Amino acid sequence: MFRRKSDPAPSRPDEGAPSVPGGGAPAGQGADDPSCWVASPCTGICVLQAGVCTGCGRTLDEIARWTGMDEAQRRTALRAAEARRAAAS
Repeated sequence: MFRRKSDPAPSRPDEGAPSVPGGGAPAGQGADDPSCWVASPCTGICVLQAGVCTGCGRTLDEIARWTGMDEAQRRTALRAAEARRAAAS
């Protein structure tokens, strides 16, 4: 489902959750604790060009799979998205 730029950004379970530099859980928190999940890079500018979001740099597949990814997969997707965004600018 696509939305217009004027529509409010969707509420996501990982939105606003702090990511931990280098990954892993902070002391006293387990991997099942939502506060240690890698936060979504969604900027609320969901416009796809050639299968890549111009807002966050993720592919449609990465966006669709995000909630099912583990921490390592999310970090890999974030690095790839950052590289795409850097190459586009």
